[in-house]
Amino acid sequence: MSSLALLLARGLLAQSAPPAPAADLGVDPVTLLQWREACRIVSEHEDEIWPGYRLGEIPALMLRPGVAEVLLRHPRPPSGYVPHLGGSPLDGELLLVRRGATLFDVGMDTSVDLNGVRTLVVTDRGARGGADDAWCLAVQVHEGFHAFAARHLRMPGMSELDLADYPDLDAERNARLHLEGSALERALLAEGADEVEEAALAFLAERSRRRAGMAEAVVRFEDGNEWNEGLATYAEWRALELWARHGVAADVLAACPGLRFPESLVHRADQLRIQLGHSARGTLSINGSPFGPAAVRRRGYFFGAAIGRLLDRFRPGWKAEAAQARPLTALLFEALGEPSDRELGERADALEREAGLAALTGEKRANAAAAAREREQRIAAVLAGAGTLLRIDVAALAPSGSLAPSSYTPFGILAAGERRRLFSMSPTDFSIGPAKVTASASPGVIVDEARRELLVRSPIGREELVAALSRWRGRHDDPAVAILAPAAECAREDDGSVRLRLLAVRR
Repeated sequence: MSSLALLLARGLLAQSAPPAPAADLGVDPVTLLQWREACRIVSEHEDEIWPGYRLGEIPALMLRPGVAEVLLRHPRPPSGYVPHLGGSPLDGELLLVRRGATLFDVGMDTSVDLNGVRTLVVTDRGARGGADDAWCLAVQVHEGFHAFAARHLRMPGMSELDLADYPDLDAERNARLHLEGSALERALLAEGADEVEEAALAFLAERSRRRAGMAEAVVRFEDGNEWNEGLATYAEWRALELWARHGVAADVLAACPGLRFPESLVHRADQLRIQLGHSARGTLSINGSPFGPAAVRRRGYFFGAAIGRLLDRFRPGWKAEAAQARPLTALLFEALGEPSDRELGERADALEREAGLAALTGEKRANAAAAAREREQRIAAVLAGAGTLLRIDVAALAPSGSLAPSSYTPFGILAAGERRRLFSMSPTDFSIGPAKVTASASPGVIVDEARRELLVRSPIGREELVAALSRWRGRHDDPAVAILAPAAECAREDDGSVRLRLLAVRR
């Protein structure tokens, strides 16, 4: 029975939806060729990339935001996806298309649960605006690994919220991070076994110094991020090297005239190591700054992948241990013979003397000053900007526990004081009992755990806002926030703000 007939027989396609017309797919067909090529390299070199990782068995969705989606190999396609009866670049494989509505309104490379099945999501090559085809190939392997890991590996316990508490403006820690990353990069570039080991031990020594006194939850986040994003980047890195060594399918090379073989692939792999160095030195800018949660999180991609490369040399079979959520730093520590605190301390002392830690710390302090001012401005935009500060009091609905958003971007978190965090850069959603709150991307929302408040800056004047909220009809919408709640009480505060107390029932 053909794939289409099998799906129809199982009732997996929308019963009322007619087949898609024999027209354009709505996405660039080269995206599908690149997906097939990514599946091939992983299949043929599974053990070198990651044992058990079978990209071709993972459902995939190719996304052109707001235009169309193509879904492949999904066992339970949601309604709205219909068979494409036009030409297929995948030798007759069933393609399911949906036009108009798309999962994401912007380009997105990720993995999601789609109708209960973990699914790779990759942005259409044609929607990238000047596609780097080496990147387009690599991202399929990277994001596919996330989908594989979510189903088959034991994920480490960590919270993205703890990212906000990383001391990224601490000058001395940043100086040690510089030395730590430089040692890791040296270990990757070294050729002799003794030279590699010396550099790897220097990396562990400085990492131990940098982490001393850091909050346990922050260290747990760093380890978990290096595991999660680092292993996916490791798989991507290995795939790029394997393509450069063994070749890319002829039809992909023909369809991607800008993809120079093997130079483009070697360059892309080299960039992963180079970005490791930038992220350690504080010269990798994410969202316009080398500081902040985005830069801290991005660093884990390169550090985690690099530690994996060292484990390839020092600890054969490490992947089976990592699959049980073992931190990569712990595996490297064991692989290097579990050096004593005294040995690591002596190595760190020597490295810091040679590098001039005090002078390097001074440089980092000067660099962090502008970042601190920018951070204060972002927080002040909520607390003291134009318009009215609206305090959304949720104590009646959530008197204790975390006020974690249900949807947010970790790249936009900032510590905003004791038990306060700012969430911005994308809409931030909260589900709190029967209430739902969505804050705008800019200037964002400050969550005050202690006072059980969500703080937003409404552009509406105070009296106009009070008048609107006093006529509560189950919802409020303005450019800063959308609120749904069964009942609410509004009051003016002495500091000029407005308090909206959300309730489960009207009192």
